[in-house]
Amino acid sequence: MAPRSEIEKYARERFGHPSGGLSHTERVYKLALRLSEDYDDEILHAACFLHDINLDKPHPKKAAEEAKKVLSECGFPKEKRDAVIHAIDEHGFYGNPDSKEAFMLFDADQMDSMGLTGFIQFSEFDSDPAEIDNILKKIEMEAHSILRLSKSKKIALKKIEDRKAIIAMMKEELGI
Repeated sequence: MAPRSEIEKYARERFGHPSGGLSHTERVYKLALRLSEDYDDEILHAACFLHDINLDKPHPKKAAEEAKKVLSECGFPKEKRDAVIHAIDEHGFYGNPDSKEAFMLFDADQMDSMGLTGFIQFSEFDSDPAEIDNILKKIEMEAHSILRLSKSKKIALKKIEDRKAIIAMMKEELGI
């Protein structure tokens, strides 16, 4: 089996929850593909599908360590392994990516929680209604301050606008 198929098989067997897990990795990969036209897809694919394979603390480092084993076992090209490991190791909120694929993973992973999926995953439904606007302001500030690629910022702002529209409908229904 080709490394790409092996990586996806490993991810399918490893992950569970639909807002995280395999569904999250697939959304991250699809988002990342929208961020640039100049990248190495083997590196990007592997990094996206393996970035959350270990959620133990410190999460990015543990995921990178496990990914290193998976890449070796599935015959991933040796000359590209370090780039995948770097992208995974630096994908956390305080990461410091320094390659195109690492930037793409970092931004796509952050953006996945900014839209409607994030709304459901982190559920403002459970939040104090007075705090919902503060949550939105925080997410908007993060979109401007942490995302690295200009295309990411545009996509994130659209996701945030969608989230605001859903929250406005929710507030209307709840009479808030």
